[in-house]
Amino acid sequence: MAEVQASSANVSDKPIILVLDKFDDKALSTLREESRNLGLFQPKEDDVRKEAPGNFDIVFADDPKRDSYLQKATLLLVQSTSNLDASAIEKLGSSVKYIVKQGLDVDNIDLAAASRRNIQVYNAPGTNSASVAELTIGLALDVARRITEIDRHTRKGGEKAAATNFVGKSLHQKTIGIIGMGAVGIEVARKWVGFTSGYVIGFDTEAVPEAWTKEIQEAQFTRSNDIDQLLKDADFISIHVPLTDATRNLLDERRLGLIKDGAIILNTAQAGIIDEAALQKALDSGRVFGAGLDANYSEKLLSHPRVVITPHVGTATEENQAKNDVVAVDIAVSLIEGRREQVPAALNARV
Repeated sequence: MAEVQASSANVSDKPIILVLDKFDDKALSTLREESRNLGLFQPKEDDVRKEAPGNFDIVFADDPKRDSYLQKATLLLVQSTSNLDASAIEKLGSSVKYIVKQGLDVDNIDLAAASRRNIQVYNAPGTNSASVAELTIGLALDVARRITEIDRHTRKGGEKAAATNFVGKSLHQKTIGIIGMGAVGIEVARKWVGFTSGYVIGFDTEAVPEAWTKEIQEAQFTRSNDIDQLLKDADFISIHVPLTDATRNLLDERRLGLIKDGAIILNTAQAGIIDEAALQKALDSGRVFGAGLDANYSEKLLSHPRVVITPHVGTATEENQAKNDVVAVDIAVSLIEGRREQVPAALNARV
């Protein structure tokens, strides 16, 4: 890409933060208010980038010449909407040292390509648990009470839904088996107990169990070391583990055959953790009452009446996105100013 021919008045040796996507106005406004010592500024229409008194310069997403700074930037600040695949990363200038992604998932960034270019990639972890947990509980209620199914029936001009036509299941005092007791799993457990007066069985091979009992009374919680037994005992099964080689098809046909008849499956993690063909079979047989999935699945599952699917939007609340924006910007500023102890490890930490 051609570089902008800036006047000498606008040229500096300061590092540049290039914002590729729209960020919350409050997050940027707060930073502008505190930017006298940081170098943040509000760009003017006739001034793409002006030198500021702080430690770095910044180019905002709405700048008409934003893309020209892909060759000059030190750090890219991005959302999920930017596609930084291998081709895009190879075109970046040699000055780019960091990419900071708002939120937890970095599916839109090719980590291997970034590593080849010695670019460190960071996310903003630990800020999504409340919103993802809310959606998990919402999907549980939706599937159990057949809300979306009844809504579809009604919108198509179906007969008035008599209570006997759409009998659902209650959440009250039911047991949820949570596979993955990290921040999201713990928050789901806490909300489940508060909302349903129910019981929690938690499984995790890595999370610290002491953290679980700080949030949940022991009388309402059991730690399980056996996924198979958890599946047999739970009325609802909720997945909160990352997709890895070890977790791919974690719930396969054998394990889905162990679950309690009429159980409900929830997955607000990623597709691939549940064997899709096996889930379809379990739904068709009635062994699985229904499924609430915040992940991308095939058309066949989309058309199943007892399946509610959302396109991986667990983090998509105004409040959560604004909070994630602040976290991401704070990480970016800390990296530029050399305060590495204040940021999490890079996702490609060996770079």
